[in-house]
Amino acid sequence: MLEDKGATLSLHYRLVDGEQVEDIKRDLSELVGPYKERGLVRVTAGKKVIELRPLIDWDKGRAVEWILGREPFTATFPIYIGDDETDRDGFRAVKGIGASIYVGSEDVEANYHMQQSSVFGFLRWLIDLGT
Repeated sequence: MLEDKGATLSLHYRLVDGEQVEDIKRDLSELVGPYKERGLVRVTAGKKVIELRPLIDWDKGRAVEWILGREPFTATFPIYIGDDETDRDGFRAVKGIGASIYVGSEDVEANYHMQQSSVFGFLRWLIDLGT
């Protein structure tokens, strides 16, 4: 499944038969190779996803830093919740100023972890806490 995210493109292969995954990765590498060599695209991998991004110094951590540098977020306690490799930049961005929560088994970059089944209840609790 291809997901057009505007500036990026994600290829999700979680529904692909295990035997075909390497073929998809090889085909994508051949297709994207010339653009990568010319410095036009960066390829990153996550949980059963390959992301094609422009070759710029921007990631989820930089996005968090940008948000936290603007009102009304400058004096907040950020909580970053994520479940993939690409979320590690976000975890590092809130280190020492907020909390990072990895969804799944424990992750060395995150302060805490929780199971997927707990996320909705936790978010509901946070919302109720603020009202």
